[in-house]
Amino acid sequence: MWAHYTKDHTGAVIEFRCLPELDNPFCAARKINYVENPPIIAGMGEYIKHITGQQKIDNDSLFFDMILSKSMHWEYEKEWRVFIPPVDMENPIIPVDDYGKEILEKLIQFYPQEINSIYFGCKMSEPQVQEIEKLLNGEFSHVKKYKCIRNEKEYKARSLPREI
Repeated sequence: MWAHYTKDHTGAVIEFRCLPELDNPFCAARKINYVENPPIIAGMGEYIKHITGQQKIDNDSLFFDMILSKSMHWEYEKEWRVFIPPVDMENPIIPVDDYGKEILEKLIQFYPQEINSIYFGCKMSEPQVQEIEKLLNGEFSHVKKYKCIRNEKEYKARSLPREI
């Protein structure tokens, strides 16, 4: 996952925790289903029954099957997803700044106590690590910090990153 989601180990991963008393979207995270074949919207028979009014297609279940399914090739990720539908499903708009860059942090806001830990990639520069560490004070002082260490023998991280 580090190579895919943190720009070749140069980024960081934030571990969140669900605190039900805060009623936040992280508590609605769902585990990804790793499957051999992608979900099918409807077979011909199901579709015919749907358009003739004999049997309705369960769009809600189908929708979640689609967003919570991933190829077996990615099973090692053990991914969980949070999906927050746009306010207007017909016209889903992600807010952008003055330069047209998506402002994703406005989609899911969180409380400081929901951050459990941060893992710095093994190739993240020390100045970047220090910059983030400076931000982790006050209401973020509880956040555990880990620096990942490259495994020289296998293409995977060591099982326990070094706490810093």
